[in-house]
Parts: sequence; C-alpha cells; structure tokens
Amino acid sequence: MNQGQRGARAENQVADHLRDLGYDVIRSAASKGAADLVAVSERWVLFVQVKICPVGKTYTQLSPAERSQLLRVATRVPGGYGFPVVAQVIPGSGGRRGDIVDHQLLGDKPQDHTVWQLAGSPEVRSGA
Repeated sequence: MNQGQRGARAENQVADHLRDLGYDVIRSAASKGAADLVAVSERWVLFVQVKICPVGKTYTQLSPAERSQLLRVATRVPGGYGFPVVAQVIPGSGGRRGDIVDHQLLGDKPQDHTVWQLAGSPEVRSGA
C-alpha cells in the first residue's frame, strides 16, 4: 500500500467515525487545502486534518502553514462554531483498523492543542 492509499484509508476511517456520530462529512480527496474533511452537525462545523501517526507516537505536528490555514478557515464560521481538528490515526497491527485520537487546535504554537473526543462538545473544550 503506497502513502496515498494509506492516507485515503485513514481519511475514510475518520469520515466513517464522524458519520457514526451524526455528522455529514465532505472529503477532499488528495487535498492540499486547509482540511481533508469538513464535518457538519446541527451546531458545529469541524475542519479536520487527518494525520497518520508513526509507530510509538500519539501526535504528529502540523506544519506551520497547515496549522495557520486550518485555524484561519475555522475562525471564518460565524458565531464561533467552526473548530480546527487534527484527527490522528494510530495504525493498528495485524491489518486491523487503527485508533483515532482527536486534537482541537487552540492557537498558533505546536503545543497549542488539546486532546478530546469528536463525540464530545467542542464548545466545552474550547472554553467558549
């Protein structure tokens, strides 16, 4: 499986997870834009960048450009209901699907993020 196929598989896994939680999801295949996925609920719009974590890690940093673009796009949603999210897919072993660890971006610095569950309320975790 090449890197593009691995990326598509991870994006589809996160999209399926979001759909299971009641979000409508738009996937931007082979995207070079701000978000790989846009997920919309009755209240929130999530802009999701999907990353595959290397073995032994639980977080992969976004580049400064990726981080800036994701934050900018999310803040354009009126009322503060847009949220920048990094969905980290931790590969499974033996062909099983990996786990998903979600991080909400809170600012410009690499350490400005918090772990949370997509099933939870972004509003609560953002301090809004």
